[in-house]
Amino acid sequence: MDSQQVRSSKSILVAVTAASIITGAVACGSGSGGGVPVEEFRGRYWQAWCENWVECRAYRDMDTCLAANDFPFGYPVYSREAAVRAGAMRYDAEKGAACIEWARTWGCTNSGEPTRQEWTESCGTIFDGTRRIGESCLSGECGGDGYCDIPDSCSEACCLGVCTEGALELASISIGDACSNTYHCAFGSYCKGGTCQPLEGEGEPCTEIGPESCVTGLTCFSDDSIGGSSCQRLPGHGEWCTRPSYPASCDDYRDFCDPATLTCIEVRAIGEPCNTPGIWGECEDLGRCSPAGVCEELPTAIGQPCADFNYTCRGQLECGADGICAAPEAAVDCHAQ
Repeated sequence: MDSQQVRSSKSILVAVTAASIITGAVACGSGSGGGVPVEEFRGRYWQAWCENWVECRAYRDMDTCLAANDFPFGYPVYSREAAVRAGAMRYDAEKGAACIEWARTWGCTNSGEPTRQEWTESCGTIFDGTRRIGESCLSGECGGDGYCDIPDSCSEACCLGVCTEGALELASISIGDACSNTYHCAFGSYCKGGTCQPLEGEGEPCTEIGPESCVTGLTCFSDDSIGGSSCQRLPGHGEWCTRPSYPASCDDYRDFCDPATLTCIEVRAIGEPCNTPGIWGECEDLGRCSPAGVCEELPTAIGQPCADFNYTCRGQLECGADGICAAPEAAVDCHAQ
């Protein structure tokens, strides 16, 4: 998989990769009234993301992007579709359409990234379980305030559990209360040191690299002046920058910090000379600067060698122990067992 799916924390929500958006969907949906049918959601979802990624120069064209990401039986979208077909989950078609549009219009700057609230309202409430408290379940299939309590001893793909009361809703924990992850903290806060705390302002220390711990428009980045990290506004195109050896050191995903001029300039095309061998971020298509000082593309298709690229393939492709890119392992339809 990409070591940096796009030049920012977009990876947290997308490949979070893009799949994590679907895994985290836990609130109620009606499944009626038009929108995108569940059997079309996966394909149109990846189509939307690829449109955005091509615009942001993370992939050179749509065909390359879709070939590296859109797999019919990829986890977890396929398993959600299977659960809907089996009646174990509901799908809201209108919210599915809204999520697809959200992905398409994400944009190409760190400062313009959607907030967690926008993500929750757009993509966090597409699927909902139908199983009731006390009923057997697979992961994600319990409705209301229930969660599927699966025995820790089970490590199989289709572990059965029991719907149990006590599920936490997204953004339901108040500032100052205990938390285990940011997604359960109220909007405008994040999980810091085990409690929900207000988002940090410009210049304030932060601990989670990326925008998750900072107010809108700011990014948590290393700050030598404090010997740690602080919330900062990343420089725009043509502006002075200070971190030529760091990916995502400019606001626009299509820029990088040129070490020669310390200015945010446009990423270099594949095949062009580059100045930072081994560093990701200087080249388009999320390519790398080769040891020879030339931008080269990461493996983008099944069957391509990947060992020389730190065992990294593009998108959802996986670099196997044999050093060859392969399709991701197919999700299991547990309801067909």
